[in-house]
Amino acid sequence: MTVTDTDLDKVHKRTAVLVVHGIGSQRALETVRGVIKGVWLNSENPYDAGRRLWSHPQRDGADIDLTVMTTNEVPESKDQREVDFHELYWAHLMSETKPVAVLLWLYELCRKGPIMKEGINGLWWAASIFLCLMNLSLALLAIKGAVMFAQMCVVQNLLVAPFLLIISLCSLYWNLVEQKHRAVVLANGKDARASLQRILDVESAIVDWRDFSGAPRTGQAYTGKSFARLLRDRQDIAIKYDANFVLEPVILSEVAERDRVNRFWIMSDLWVAFTMMLVCVMFGLFKFRHARPPRVAGQ
Repeated sequence: MTVTDTDLDKVHKRTAVLVVHGIGSQRALETVRGVIKGVWLNSENPYDAGRRLWSHPQRDGADIDLTVMTTNEVPESKDQREVDFHELYWAHLMSETKPVAVLLWLYELCRKGPIMKEGINGLWWAASIFLCLMNLSLALLAIKGAVMFAQMCVVQNLLVAPFLLIISLCSLYWNLVEQKHRAVVLANGKDARASLQRILDVESAIVDWRDFSGAPRTGQAYTGKSFARLLRDRQDIAIKYDANFVLEPVILSEVAERDRVNRFWIMSDLWVAFTMMLVCVMFGLFKFRHARPPRVAGQ
């Protein structure tokens, strides 16, 4: 069977229109539908009565979720041209800005002072007033908490020091363990390329990679707060992992940040533990002194 020139003339020419949506909270196909409504099919326009539109998956089957919207023949086109509307949807690749990130940005903005353009200085003053009021509210809550704590019985007050001592020692232990595990993995671990699976919190994430044998692996890795805020799902990162798969993997770009965080908390926990230990010792001496029976005169 041969294709004649007449058959070739009947083949419809096609034009592809690629629509890329902007920033913000976008829904899939929302932008491309708006473009189609503006240039092709508007139910409120009587001149578009003869125009049609079909939605179907990508013809090559590469992605059944990739919806394509195809029109019928464009009126007054000599080659019976049809148009395929595609949308490049990327909103799902971006993570929402966390409230903590916005708060830290406001603090950094106020720290720099009103050095921006004259028209934007109002933003600095508004942020400064907001942060001042928020800090005053937190201080008021802290004072009220201290007053309520002071009104508690003596036994409850005396339990605070041992409680804080236990918390500081636990935090000290976990930071020392993380520091030691990281040093072991960096010294004896194997290099790999991993992809982010999801963010757990502001200081940890789940990553997956393939080990030296090609087997898929998944583990929890510690990150810095700024790294976790800016990280995107499925992002490619360099790691080192334990060959025995006992210790957590280490994200190489976050080694310096995690060292800084561990040093800060180790020093803070040591100071808190030392202070609470002194309080416990002083309380013990005080109780021992008052527990001794009073001396009788003449003895």
